[in-house]
Amino acid sequence: MQEIVFKIFAESFDRFSTVINRHVNRKELPLHKEQKNMRKLKITELNRISAEEFKNILVKILGDKEKFEKEFNREITVVYNGVPVEKYQINNHSIFDEELVKMVLPGRIVEGKGQLEAAKALKYLVDNGIKNVKLILVGHRQSTYAQEVEEFVEKNDISSYIEIQEHNADLRSLRGTCDIGLTCSVKEAFGRVTVENQMAGLLAIGANTGGTPELIEHNV
Repeated sequence: MQEIVFKIFAESFDRFSTVINRHVNRKELPLHKEQKNMRKLKITELNRISAEEFKNILVKILGDKEKFEKEFNREITVVYNGVPVEKYQINNHSIFDEELVKMVLPGRIVEGKGQLEAAKALKYLVDNGIKNVKLILVGHRQSTYAQEVEEFVEKNDISSYIEIQEHNADLRSLRGTCDIGLTCSVKEAFGRVTVENQMAGLLAIGANTGGTPELIEHNV
């Protein structure tokens, strides 16, 4: 039953494909001290810096590396974000032990994070008779998009399957009670939430866009 739950959930995203994995692909996640000094440059700023400065530009994901190297004909360095293991890792976290399957999606409730897609996918599960599921959204909801999510939940009568928390200071403990961690962002660079979910031992489901496919190896 649990396998059916996460497969149907993954397949039900209606705007993009997904990748599924439980463990961190560690060779893709070097932790660099240089990250502290990383320049945060918008594309519009690139044309205003000198060639010497450009040699020091660092990017977060391979996708950006390929894009900028092609555009500017220069070598770009990829430096992944550092993630404090001790803050998020949960050793020997056993998932799918209970009848109720819990999914968690932390992050500001804004359109780019895809909480509405997660709610639609949950509805798809419920409509197909899989009702032993619960989706937990954690994030500030002071936005028009958050209202849209709440209205969708109410209109489709799935409020008993979704819990929205405005804030949770202890996401590690929350993840310890969950089975699946979601990353539904349309365009995520280095998705710390994805790595945090993996470190907590959750099965990770993520949108196949941005840097997420660099962190998740499909079907492993």
